[in-house]
Amino acid sequence: MVNSSRFNTLAIIQARTTSNRLPEKVLKKVNGKHILEWQILRVKQTRGIEQIVLATSEHETDDRVIEIAESCGIPSVRGSLENVYSRFKKALDRYDLPTVIRITGDCPLFMPSICEVMLNEYKENPVDYLSNTLKPTYPDGCDIEIFSNSALRSLGEFSLTPDELEHVTLGIYKRRNLYKCRNYSNLENLSSHRWTLDTEEDWEFVSRVYEHFVGREIDFEFKDVLEFLKENPKLGRYDDGTMRNNGQKYV
Repeated sequence: MVNSSRFNTLAIIQARTTSNRLPEKVLKKVNGKHILEWQILRVKQTRGIEQIVLATSEHETDDRVIEIAESCGIPSVRGSLENVYSRFKKALDRYDLPTVIRITGDCPLFMPSICEVMLNEYKENPVDYLSNTLKPTYPDGCDIEIFSNSALRSLGEFSLTPDELEHVTLGIYKRRNLYKCRNYSNLENLSSHRWTLDTEEDWEFVSRVYEHFVGREIDFEFKDVLEFLKENPKLGRYDDGTMRNNGQKYV
């Protein structure tokens, strides 16, 4: 549990409809709502977040993403399809909060409890960048990145590569001689679990999870999904490490 109801924290959810591997994945529906709706509603359960904003592209197909954000009561910013960094910069210009959380649309099983614990860790032991992805121990799809507003803005001083413009935080943790970065690890290494949304097989898994927790879509927890998989082992999705970050979370 976080120590304060407000941490001057901005959560940016990046989402788009033009995913190469699974187009319009954020618009898929389960239990009567788009999966992006469920994700936004789960993010809203996180204590310590002051503002949530959705960052999407200016592509006309992402008008539907904007509509989903509006229906959930959160604002949006739009920018370049490829230059995701520019979208984040627009969000920071509008909501100039000191702490930023990056959440991607391919993580529909976002876990507020993990985010809260990591937010506490970030506030108690400040760094430029804290994530649970530098040395993965959580399931792929439970990704959380927390970093300072100033660190992200300072990337603008560099000639960023196309990859760094697309993948936003890559420019920070690639420059560990300049930025203090730390990994947050789970007590048990569950990195082989695949809970992300990037393929039709992933969707089959994610939708089965949501269908199991009908009526509890915004408050089922990490341990609940693990228990569900213990009871239904054949439904589990696993990865030997070759699929994780296949698209560098570019959504």
